[in-house]
Amino acid sequence: TASHRCIAMSKRKIVNDPLTDSRGTDSVLILDGGLATHIESLGENIDHSLWSALCLIKNPKVIKRAHADFYAAGARVAITASYQAHLDGFH
Repeated sequence: TASHRCIAMSKRKIVNDPLTDSRGTDSVLILDGGLATHIESLGENIDHSLWSALCLIKNPKVIKRAHADFYAAGARVAITASYQAHLDGFH
């Protein structure tokens, strides 16, 4: 229903849920494409407490490449590589 497809942002503005829009007519939307595994296959060392988040600082091109590969394979949504990022980890 329309109530499931929209998120009320205020009393005047309603915005479509981007995940619902990305799913289209499919019954499911997979959001985890194995980003860490893929960047490891591209040569990155992910044996670190920050995992793929460290690449955002040291080699952001590998994150861009991984997302481009996922889109080329048919992905419709990209997720961040920052889920493991925290300030203490960067010190």
